[in-house]
Amino acid sequence: DLPEINEIINTQINEFPLSIFIIDNGNMPFQTYIIEIDGDSVTQILVNIENNKVISHEIIGYESDYEYTFIMNKSLTVDMYKVNKDESRLLIKKIQINKDGTISEKK
Repeated sequence: DLPEINEIINTQINEFPLSIFIIDNGNMPFQTYIIEIDGDSVTQILVNIENNKVISHEIIGYESDYEYTFIMNKSLTVDMYKVNKDESRLLIKKIQINKDGTISEKK
């Protein structure tokens, strides 16, 4: 099944995952994955797929001058953090996976 998911991601959002992680989204009518890619930096992308079509995707973690990481919550929210040089974390963004598979920023 994952080779098929890999192909969908390759062709629809032009990304080539090193790793694909299946996320339990509580029986929503779509599948949720976190993929990891390696380009200029290692990047993690949240991807929702329904009927072999990418319905939404969002970068949730990456490394640049700073590391940006995330926590995936059971409520299908994702807390995104900037990791400072002293290892402290600053919440920079909170996103929600909606029941239709779209992704929106929470205020």
